[in-house]
Amino acid sequence: SSYSVVSEWDKSEMNKTFKSSAMSVSSLEDQHERKMLVDQKEAEKYKAKGNSYMASRDYVAAIEAYTSAIQLCSSGPASHVYYSNRAAALCYLERYEEAEADSEHSLALNPTYGKAHARLGLSRFFMGDYRGAVDAYSTALEYDPDNAASKSYLAKAKSRLKLSQSNSNKLEMSETLPQDKQVGNSDIIHGEDETLEAFMRNPQMSGQAKKMMDNPEMQRMAKRAMADPSMVETMVSAMKEMM
Repeated sequence: SSYSVVSEWDKSEMNKTFKSSAMSVSSLEDQHERKMLVDQKEAEKYKAKGNSYMASRDYVAAIEAYTSAIQLCSSGPASHVYYSNRAAALCYLERYEEAEADSEHSLALNPTYGKAHARLGLSRFFMGDYRGAVDAYSTALEYDPDNAASKSYLAKAKSRLKLSQSNSNKLEMSETLPQDKQVGNSDIIHGEDETLEAFMRNPQMSGQAKKMMDNPEMQRMAKRAMADPSMVETMVSAMKEMM
């Protein structure tokens, strides 16, 4: 009988302990949630301040305001906006590497946020990463297809990428051409192309030749002659006819 009473008392105390613990956990969770809500509201105030500073072109103050918002709420429902807005302010100050990092952080929180993709594209564009800029702007337009700025910079990034690829290909060709076909090689000036050397030694001919090299057709012939020595004589004949 005494065992039963003690046992029942133990059970009763255990239940009280469990209930008390559960209430404590619940209370802590409620406190945490309340604090999060308060922080989110304060963060929104800092975001509004940052937007105001952006409107007045005070980008340093804007960055400070967005940073305060991030410090209060780094992973809340609107935190991706704080990072993206700070990226925009950083771009205005030409701090593109930091802007790229903030844009990527924004997208880690919300991968469908079009503005963050656009700001990622802008930072990469000015860092010279044209392929990365094309990718970012292309994605930005998937979420915001009517954004004129994104369309414009996508076109610019594609143009710069094409130009950089073209220059890279020309450099590779120059490095892989046989020595007798590279610009400035002695075989082009001497040896089998003495005709050009004699032509250019004549002061009158040389002066006229320099003027004629402004002619687009002559420029094209000169480029072909650099890669094909057999074209030199043809170019010299053409220059004589034009004089």
